[in-house]
Amino acid sequence: MSRRLAAVLCGALAALTIVLAGPRGAHADDGATARNLLDHSRDAAASNQFEGTVVVQWVDGGRRHERTVSVRMTNGVLHLGHDQLLGAGTRRLLRTDGGWQLMWTGRPTSSEPDPTRKYRFVVTRAAMVARRPVTQVAIARSGTAVVRERLFFDDATGMLLRRDQLDANGRLVHRFAFVTMSDPQPSPTTKTDELPKVSARSPQAAP
Repeated sequence: MSRRLAAVLCGALAALTIVLAGPRGAHADDGATARNLLDHSRDAAASNQFEGTVVVQWVDGGRRHERTVSVRMTNGVLHLGHDQLLGAGTRRLLRTDGGWQLMWTGRPTSSEPDPTRKYRFVVTRAAMVARRPVTQVAIARSGTAVVRERLFFDDATGMLLRRDQLDANGRLVHRFAFVTMSDPQPSPTTKTDELPKVSARSPQAAP
């Protein structure tokens, strides 16, 4: 797995612990409901055990790229590829020739800004992702009609199964999507300090 792809996956999979779908039906600018659901989503992925395959697409230098990567969540630890990228809590670690490198640390919940102050949410029923019923959340900046992200959430667990990021013209820039997924089962979580120790050469803080 290239470092570029790992960074793309880190950004996409960070949403597994950041965002959650809204209720069924259609609601626009439902800030209070959106915030409550966002908070609940942090446990949705970490508290379930599953295996699957994701497709990651992105545009770089005017060219569209695509990779397929295996994903596994076991005891609260996220495994990508052949254990080349691990995650638990807010930390994401990349395995390199020089040892484990810190790719992402996230932020404590209390420091996160309220996304409903800048964005408008529209929640609707969608079709299927990885053969699972999902709910779609379209996100636009407040005061505009241009959708910049579409998120697709598993109705049964609330986990993010697909994320489309769009440019100002509605063209796809990044996509993270499950194409296969086992039936999630409840699972205990793992503390961040149970991840492998990072290399002494790795930054001790990461964006």
